[in-house]
Amino acid sequence: MIAETSFLFESTNLMSLYNAEISTGSFMIPESRQIAKLLLTHPTIEQWFDALHLDNVLQKKSPASAKRQARLIRNRLDTHNGKAWE
Repeated sequence: MIAETSFLFESTNLMSLYNAEISTGSFMIPESRQIAKLLLTHPTIEQWFDALHLDNVLQKKSPASAKRQARLIRNRLDTHNGKAWE
């Protein structure tokens, strides 16, 4: 399962700032705060997996929902520097 989530952990620097995915949907403020807090710790792939699946930091019913929302939020947060996440 960790290998399946490695794409969530990869840098999204190659992603266009004008990606339609990051501009659709709600802001998900509480979830964004949780992901930003996690990203500030510079997690390993294993820590990222554990936080999303075992600790269920996003409080989602299914792992697929957690992966999808984490990817969306991370892509949004990657458009800012780490200082904005604090």
